[in-house]
Amino acid sequence: MLDNYHIDRHLDRLFADCHLLELAARHESEWWRGGIFDDANVLRGVVADIGHEADLYTTINEPTPRAAGNKLNRARGLSNKDFVHRRRLAFDIDANRAAGFEKHTSSNRELMRAVHIAGRVQNELLEKAGWPDPSFVFSGNGAHVIFRANIAV
Repeated sequence: MLDNYHIDRHLDRLFADCHLLELAARHESEWWRGGIFDDANVLRGVVADIGHEADLYTTINEPTPRAAGNKLNRARGLSNKDFVHRRRLAFDIDANRAAGFEKHTSSNRELMRAVHIAGRVQNELLEKAGWPDPSFVFSGNGAHVIFRANIAV
């Protein structure tokens, strides 16, 4: 279930450094839609409209300048060549899956274990290494711990 507080916090942090974001949505029936957004409020509205029926993915780094449509469409998604600077560094923590089960959704127990480990990664880097306060986002099979960065590609 989507948590509006964490969604808003995540989007606010992304838009603070990235003025264009891609949203990709995958429905269980396998349709994909994507769009490039330069307006956080429009993006929030799209998330609210389709978040209950699709898996949602956002870019975490700002792409090179492209026309922003502020709507979902079937346009080509972004690729690595569309980014020249990393504003965020993500750690993707998923369940350790048995051979043959890698493509299955995590069980609640596996998900909670991955989230626990992601919390430990967050604490180690935040408290012991002095990294900035990250965003913590559920990824479906685990969690993403996303730190602010400034890395040229």
